[in-house]
Amino acid sequence: MRKENHELRQQLAEVKQQLAEVLEELQKLKNNSSGSDSEKLEQQIIHNEKLIKNSEVVSVNEIKDQINKSQALMNEVSATSAPNKDDKGSLPYVIGGSVILASVGIISYLLLRKNKQNK
Repeated sequence: MRKENHELRQQLAEVKQQLAEVLEELQKLKNNSSGSDSEKLEQQIIHNEKLIKNSEVVSVNEIKDQINKSQALMNEVSATSAPNKDDKGSLPYVIGGSVILASVGIISYLLLRKNKQNK
């Protein structure tokens, strides 16, 4: 039981770190955008910051919804902004990190549910 709790805490720390990295990418994208895109990104950044602060009490579904919203917004902003030919961007890394975040969240949820059933 202790080992499983330790693993869950370690996974939670990894998820928080990945969410912080996604947040950093959103902030970079916001700095390179303007107008309504910037406002949308700011709202997304604020919501992600709240998720990081409350990561221990946030449901898996809420995290998955937020990941999907972040990905959709980043795709939208990337499609509307003028691409810089010298910079290929980090969008693939952000999306990959979001997928990892969702996977770890689901695994954590399933392990917590398994622990509750074993009690």
